[in-house]
Amino acid sequence: MTFDKFYAKFGLEEYPFSIYNSEQEKKTGLFIKPSNYSLLENSFTNTLTTIVVGNRGSGKTKILNDLSQKITHDAIMGYIENYESVCKENNLSDFYHLLLESIVRGLLTKLFSNKKAIKKMSNNDKILLSYLIYRFAKNLTEKQISDQIDQVQLSFGKRLLNKFSKPITSFLNFFATATANFGNKFLTDSFGHYLPPINSENIKSIFPNIKYESDAQFYDIEVSYDLLNRTLDMINTLGYPKPLVFFDKLDEDARFENDSDEIVNFISSILLDSKLLLNPNIQLIFSIWSIPFEGLSSRFRTQKNNVYRIDWNQEELERVLNQRLYVYSNKKIKNYKELFEEDVTWELFETIFDLCNANPRDLWHIFDQLFNTQHSLDSNKKISNEAIQRGLERFVVNFDFYEHYPRKKGARKNTNDVYTYIQHLLKLSDHDFTNAELKEMASTGGSTTNYITGMCNLGLTKKTSRKRNNGSVVYEICDPKIIYAIKNSLSIER
Repeated sequence: MTFDKFYAKFGLEEYPFSIYNSEQEKKTGLFIKPSNYSLLENSFTNTLTTIVVGNRGSGKTKILNDLSQKITHDAIMGYIENYESVCKENNLSDFYHLLLESIVRGLLTKLFSNKKAIKKMSNNDKILLSYLIYRFAKNLTEKQISDQIDQVQLSFGKRLLNKFSKPITSFLNFFATATANFGNKFLTDSFGHYLPPINSENIKSIFPNIKYESDAQFYDIEVSYDLLNRTLDMINTLGYPKPLVFFDKLDEDARFENDSDEIVNFISSILLDSKLLLNPNIQLIFSIWSIPFEGLSSRFRTQKNNVYRIDWNQEELERVLNQRLYVYSNKKIKNYKELFEEDVTWELFETIFDLCNANPRDLWHIFDQLFNTQHSLDSNKKISNEAIQRGLERFVVNFDFYEHYPRKKGARKNTNDVYTYIQHLLKLSDHDFTNAELKEMASTGGSTTNYITGMCNLGLTKKTSRKRNNGSVVYEICDPKIIYAIKNSLSIER
């Protein structure tokens, strides 16, 4: 049986587990709110700046997309996800530049469908708006920029006169030139022997064009908080709601190669800029990977800023999975358990949701392995106990840990990274350990403390409040895939 016929046998019209990014997702109606989502919605409704924090694949972009659908039609909105123009360090003015570009685009869209608002602007605000168009409207051509500045600074009557003065004066100049040429010919024929020749080939500019000029000569102003603040004040004066700008994928710039230290340096300037985050005239929504955000935790003012952490429990993940199957089956499948043989144990279901580590994307990877494994075992059956066990092993062994854990940019293969740490942890007999136990079982010698510190910094392990009978501090493995590999004697390699 072909694979497409295999999944169609379950009632699926399309395969639900081959798309792992919301940008590639074409289906609608898939989004399910986490149980604490009202906290984020309340912050959003109250126009508060918020940091959305979650692991890779936890649904940060999906959440931002959902929030963007709630925006009123009169709001000025921007969505930023490309940061190539931002320097890796000392980049606050670059972020202001991106922010102003986004706001100006949204403002122009509103203003030029409501030109009456421009008439009511003060002269200083008109000059400021003209400068913003000149400096930040990159999507416009030079002529379009000139035309838009004219729209801001010149009245309708002056623009109309500019438009029609040239053809009128050209018409008058033509007849004036013709009259002059007639006179020139008469003079040449009558007095040609006595006067020098007259050149009459070109039309003379006897009547000059009337042209009202707008002021387009601007001094280059430093892109700063002051300029941003003046822009926000102008928008407030115009009567528009406070602008809303989304910052998505702050940690996904290819230049960083998943190096969390470089990401921390990159995002620190804007996320630690309290005056911007607390500005009452703008609302910002950031989405950020949890690991680099934790690197800022000692300097970030959580008491004054809203932070929403995405944390899925099993019940929520089951609802997300059921909704996905419901959509992809055109409402035929309402419960994921319909995909499985009746004798599948609840312990295996628990293991599936445990291994996805509260992450919807990893859950899709698991189900992809389950479908493919069952298809290769027996395509005439539903997903069986054997397919689950083999599929979960494949998921753990083939998992790309670099996707979820940071790595040092340009590091050599023998450098300590997540795979080096995993090799040490796999030599343990259980999910928790002490310094002495890791040293003995993994033969880590005098570097044991450094290894434990590195693993804790990655979020691979954590220090607990428990102690052994001898007083030794107990550490715990956080990633359920590694615990599963220890229990099932699986090998995990780069």
